[in-house]
Amino acid sequence: MGSLSGWDKTSIGDFNGFAIRDGELWAWGGNASGQLGIGTLIHVSENAPVRLGQYSDWTHIAAGTSHSLAVRDGMLYAWGLNHRGQLGLGDTVNRWSPTRVGVLTGWGVVTAGLDYSLGIRNGELHAWGLNSSWQLGLGNTTDRNAPARVGTRTDWASVSAGGTHTLGIANGLLFAWGREGDGQLGDGGAASVTLITLTQVTAHSDWTHVSAGETHSLGIRNGELFAWGNGVNGRLGDNAPHSQTSPLRIGTRTDWTAISAGGSHSLGIANGELFSWGLNTSGQLGINSTVQSLTPHRVGLSSGWATVDAGTNHSAGINSTAYLSWGNNASGQLGVGNTTNRLLPTAITFP
Repeated sequence: MGSLSGWDKTSIGDFNGFAIRDGELWAWGGNASGQLGIGTLIHVSENAPVRLGQYSDWTHIAAGTSHSLAVRDGMLYAWGLNHRGQLGLGDTVNRWSPTRVGVLTGWGVVTAGLDYSLGIRNGELHAWGLNSSWQLGLGNTTDRNAPARVGTRTDWASVSAGGTHTLGIANGLLFAWGREGDGQLGDGGAASVTLITLTQVTAHSDWTHVSAGETHSLGIRNGELFAWGNGVNGRLGDNAPHSQTSPLRIGTRTDWTAISAGGSHSLGIANGELFSWGLNTSGQLGINSTVQSLTPHRVGLSSGWATVDAGTNHSAGINSTAYLSWGNNASGQLGVGNTTNRLLPTAITFP
């Protein structure tokens, strides 16, 4: 369900951002790899939102490191850098504007990681792009330049691509695959391991949300918040800067509804309130300082938060009245019309 402001989807990359408002797709920030989809490769940065095309039926958006994915009317589109086949177009040719991927429909959730992509189509999981760390879940390290089905399950509900690891939920079960160096797979083994195929993490069957960061992971199970992987700078939220190789419950709340794991910080929503924790050198926690937080820290006094997304050094979220962003803004990735960092959530003005 969309917010009262009309904004209901957001996804931010390293130096750019996207949002969907009433089915319209908007982009802003850095464009060094053509990842904004504005039809040019020239190193142009847009520090205010630019609408992509005239369609008004976009339903999902995913920003990767240097490429982007989106879904409209069940059709998959991709654009940006494509040197590892991460656009899924059957080649390694870059694209500077949204280009349809294949002829199939039925696409829903998509996620873009570090030069690789995954998507769910009619409950089936598909992956493509870079595969050097087994992150596609196909049992080998061969790159794919077109969507390849992963496994045989038809009940995938969500998937999240990180740096070299991937997480997904099917029928309430949590799965992980790829390479870790800090326990971000959550399988409980050594902190540095590789899972070459989809591996179930924990025996619980009530996982509802999952988010893969660069080297850490977050999940929600039965309204409870869990974190695992790299704990440096407090990004796990457990008040200790050390790593965890298994999902660790954070706090005692049972009303978490959204999470996002970024480069070195984390965001979450509980009872409509926004919380942040981890590294804060650019103000990405939104707490009006650059001091890191080892535990979830409430952001402001506003409620009504619906969705949130953590990038490398900046953040964005949607509440009942506006689309807001904060943190690093060197490439205009906050979309506020300039390149000044923000230490507090700042509403974006859209045309």
